[in-house]
Amino acid sequence: AGIPSAIEHFNRPLSQRQQWILESLPEYGSNTIIRKKEINLRDLSALTAKTGDEFHLFTKGGYRWVFRGNKTGINIIGSDSETLINGGWKLSGHTHPGTTDLCLIPSSDDYETLETLNQRQSVILGSLGQYQIFGR
Repeated sequence: AGIPSAIEHFNRPLSQRQQWILESLPEYGSNTIIRKKEINLRDLSALTAKTGDEFHLFTKGGYRWVFRGNKTGINIIGSDSETLINGGWKLSGHTHPGTTDLCLIPSSDDYETLETLNQRQSVILGSLGQYQIFGR
């Protein structure tokens, strides 16, 4: 359970931990802060395989802040946005739904996020667990 490609191709279940994370992110715009050891980038890819939605994962110290988007993007606004920018959070990675290498191409918004967070690089993952490092 919990393997992105098996979820995408064979509708296999999420792992218990991934299911718990998804339940804490029930809809577009949901976000949650959890301990770093409780989520990794493969989990993010599995969530995208299950839902078809984008997820973003930010890290600061021993914590990770996870945001749920929709099929075409994510919108982090208001105080959450300010806290990410001014609070020392870094974009560990995010997902783009899809099974081909085309889903791993960074958007202009992806580059803008790195610029805003004063970050050199991050990772994009697809629905199968494939990934691409991108940077400014």
